[in-house]
Amino acid sequence: MRDKFPVSMDAKRLRQVGTKENTWKTDYGSFDKEIATAQEFQVSLRSRLKTDEDFSIETVYMAVAKKRTFPWSKSETNITLRAGTAMQVKVRSPIVKSRDTNYAALGERYKEGAHIIGAFIRLKKDGVIIRTWTSNYAWTKMSWEPEIKIDDHSNLE
Repeated sequence: MRDKFPVSMDAKRLRQVGTKENTWKTDYGSFDKEIATAQEFQVSLRSRLKTDEDFSIETVYMAVAKKRTFPWSKSETNITLRAGTAMQVKVRSPIVKSRDTNYAALGERYKEGAHIIGAFIRLKKDGVIIRTWTSNYAWTKMSWEPEIKIDDHSNLE
């Protein structure tokens, strides 16, 4: 059976952007840092279509907090892919805040909040997933699930 939408998709993580601010620091190694980060991905599409078509790119950002990995947020970008062309689209996760506190004299370190560790990206046509890309092979099965539930972040503190 021929593919109804002859479109190829690939993506790569471009960079992680953010800030780290020391709220306090001692000479003997204790510190408290506030960290705010986001990740940026570039999606590359190549069309072998005979006509222009409208698609959406859905990006699900995965985070880790308290040793648990889960879907943090998702975004959707609508595009028109021109017949027989290639295009690149950049997508960026929301800024995620966390805190890292180290008490060197006590030998204790505390981490609060979450950070983005990757994403999976889905190309959709009329709400139907036609291509997926994941930054981690372990998420491949999840990337084809029609509905992705975004976790409640209120319990991370």
